[in-house]
Amino acid sequence: MSEYMDKQREVIYLHEAQARLNQLSFEPKTVSVSLHDALNETLAKNISAPFPLPNFRRAEYDGYGISDVTDLDSSAQYEIVGEIGAGDRFTRDIGLNETVKLMTGCRVPDEIVKVIPIEKVTVYEDKRIQVNENETKANITEIGYEVEQGQVILKAGTQLTAAKLSLAAAFGIKRIKVYQKISVGILTTGSELIDIKSTTKEGTTFDSNQILLTLLVEESGGQVVLCDTVSDDLDEIDRRIVEMSHQCDLILTSGGVSVGDYDYIAAIAQREKLLFNKIAMRPGSCTTAFCYKHVPVIGLSGNPGACFTGFYFLAEPMIQKFRKQASRLVYKKMTLAQSIPQKNTFERYLRATHSYGRVQPLAKNQSSALQASAETTCFIKIPANTHCTKEMEVDVWLLPCR
Repeated sequence: MSEYMDKQREVIYLHEAQARLNQLSFEPKTVSVSLHDALNETLAKNISAPFPLPNFRRAEYDGYGISDVTDLDSSAQYEIVGEIGAGDRFTRDIGLNETVKLMTGCRVPDEIVKVIPIEKVTVYEDKRIQVNENETKANITEIGYEVEQGQVILKAGTQLTAAKLSLAAAFGIKRIKVYQKISVGILTTGSELIDIKSTTKEGTTFDSNQILLTLLVEESGGQVVLCDTVSDDLDEIDRRIVEMSHQCDLILTSGGVSVGDYDYIAAIAQREKLLFNKIAMRPGSCTTAFCYKHVPVIGLSGNPGACFTGFYFLAEPMIQKFRKQASRLVYKKMTLAQSIPQKNTFERYLRATHSYGRVQPLAKNQSSALQASAETTCFIKIPANTHCTKEMEVDVWLLPCR
């Protein structure tokens, strides 16, 4: 079986694998959520202002409001006839020689044409002020200065940040429509894997890929609805994929994609709608993708380094597509801090750190190396059959949240 599968593998480049996944169509659902639950989600429907902002004439500073412009004369004096605080209403008429003390953010009466800042007046004990310095600005924010009524304040497709949600709150909006989180199933395979709650035995390995993929999915904006670990049993793996396909929009597996006798994900992929099962990249050349009925399945390597790398280049863009967002990986050109003399017939995507436009590949970058992922802030692309020298410019993808 393994020999047959190996012969059937068409080698494609990473960008081709990404393109094949990107061609899959999704129909994201929308859901109404509170503002508190909308952080980092994607807005599904335009939001328009139900009223102008501000919806009243607003004082920009603490000061005194006047209804004429005679403050050009430094001897101008006004009688203080009242005070308006934030949230107060003032109904008394204000004459030409009268003034009202105003607090920042308060409603400014219609007859007031200018607010003289406190520091530009002298206040006398008999409730009079004298203007000491000319004020050229009105210091009043007029109705609708920021936003006009009916204006779109947040467009569909916007990723919602705290500041954007606070804008919605400023209009009294309590709930908004966002795209529903993609439902993801995670299946790690391998008879050697044990749960982290178990006691380790000789020849067994704690299942670190399950927690890795679960948290990466959640960090990327997805929702893990099913998660399981199974031994190298074809029927059991098949059964779990069938179960997950009924509840998930996307299935991620770890392990079982190589050409060994127990690599059953690879075997299942052969009989389904295969997208690819060989990528010209290291690590993760045997990464596989297929569709079980209508649900895409991305079979990542069981090696932790390859699983980590494969998630960001293949699974993360799928999760973002479901949210109507682009991948969060940021592409840059940077210079190598050291030479990389080793060559490979495939493109290599090395885990690395970056600082001030320079990238440093991590020392232990083998596919099976786990610790390097914890230190990774970016990936470096090393072209096939290339000896990279120090200071050479290379392609780099910066990781989010690093």
